[in-house]
Amino acid sequence: MPRAGSSLGVLQAEQREGNQLNRNDRLVAIPLSVKTHEPIIPTKALDKKLISDITNFFISYNEVQGKKFKSLDFGSSQRALNLVEETHKRARNKGK
Repeated sequence: MPRAGSSLGVLQAEQREGNQLNRNDRLVAIPLSVKTHEPIIPTKALDKKLISDITNFFISYNEVQGKKFKSLDFGSSQRALNLVEETHKRARNKGK
């Protein structure tokens, strides 16, 4: 399970391809060293400018692929961890 320090937040979003609309949240995290479990790169505060840059990256990336990406909100690191835990539980239950 991810450590709280490794996750910076979650870009909550919807992605449209043709007529199909899907929820497509993106976790924003700092990779940790396998040996020390410390961040590999220095952590940076998620200020409004960085969140805007991340959002614009995903909008542009999807646009090039012919998809529309709409940001709904930017959630906290705790929200990101909760999403990972929820997804992990669903995957375990699906395998039963």
